Amino acid sequence: MMITMRLDHALILDGLDRCLDAVGQTFQERVSELKPLVLRHLKRKAQFYEDLAAMCEERGDLESAQLVRISETNMQVQTNAVVNFFENLDKPINGVHKAFRTIADVLRARLLNEEKKLFPLFEKKLTT
Repeated sequence: MMITMRLDHALILDGLDRCLDAVGQTFQERVSELKPLVLRHLKRKAQFYEDLAAMCEERGDLESAQLVRISETNMQVQTNAVVNFFENLDKPINGVHKAFRTIADVLRARLLNEEKKLFPLFEKKLTT
């Protein structure tokens, strides 16, 4: 699971950069290409949070379980915004580049935060 998550993160981060570097039709095409990867990853991520919280609870680490649940709740707000953006790509969006830049910033911060904080916790729980 962690290998898939990290691979997704690398592909998403690269895709975000490619979209941000593009204009016009190329921008639209690249964002459309990125959409299925991001949406699939966010769906997997929901399961990841659930699995990690359950693992912490099973091992009696209620503090970590609570941290994961809080992170999951906070991330759900971001997930909703990202999903809403991608699901409305076929509709005209005023300032689509600016909106995408915001989505890209949110996703980038989220992915890097998960790499730094949650993934190590998950890996630690797998080995203890």
